[in-house]
Amino acid sequence: MTRILALLFVLFLLGGCQSSGVVDSEPLFSNIGLTHHHKELILKDIPLPEDFVLLPDSFYYATPSFRYGELQYRGSLSVDDLYFYYKKQMVSMGWESQSLKQFETNARLSFSKGEEACTILLKEGSSLSDMKIIVEQKKS
Repeated sequence: MTRILALLFVLFLLGGCQSSGVVDSEPLFSNIGLTHHHKELILKDIPLPEDFVLLPDSFYYATPSFRYGELQYRGSLSVDDLYFYYKKQMVSMGWESQSLKQFETNARLSFSKGEEACTILLKEGSSLSDMKIIVEQKKS
């Protein structure tokens, strides 16, 4: 019963994001690779490379004074390319670098802006890279 209630709650949250017309809830897959058509990103102050698609396990919650989300994406850029993309782009969007760590096939970048923290986790697979963007309130 608890699992059913948790699933309904997650579906409610995802349905709320979809009904606002902010992000397509499911990426479109073609036989030549991943494609994603989005109207407007939920996180306007966090850039997203063009070919990355939002994965179904993502969630996002926001009020005028608070937001929390774990958005998962998949695309064709390497971890190296993504690392340098976010290192430059996040600062240009007003985020301050807190910690930037890059390894051979993964990376972790942490930024802050006001009372918010953003962590970007990157992991390279055989042909695609996975990315998770976590936005939350700074920890005290």
